[in-house]
Amino acid sequence: MFLAQPIAVEARPNYRLWVKYADGPSGEVDLSPLAGRGVFKAWQDRAFFEDVFIGESGEISWRDELDLDPFQLYMDLTGKNVIVEIETLTVFPKQSAAPNPSADNRMVAHSPPRVVS
Repeated sequence: MFLAQPIAVEARPNYRLWVKYADGPSGEVDLSPLAGRGVFKAWQDRAFFEDVFIGESGEISWRDELDLDPFQLYMDLTGKNVIVEIETLTVFPKQSAAPNPSADNRMVAHSPPRVVS
């Protein structure tokens, strides 16, 4: 069971996201400090920013090109530490057993955004 499982996400004006989690918390997170910097330059295209969705692993994602850590957003939104219980973890390769550094060019960001009160 993952305590910080997002179940809904919505792009809002001024680089804000509204996120709702399975255990109840919801609210807006201000991502404007990240916008326009590094990989986040992609958000300058408003259509790109609005294409936000929850990925297969619960990550907050844009067009399978950019991800944010849902646990970090949860902690910023609630002030709670995230506890993850894992009974069994099985990892399957995406394409082949051979390592291929160019197989997945997605970028993951762990920069702490600000919570909007």
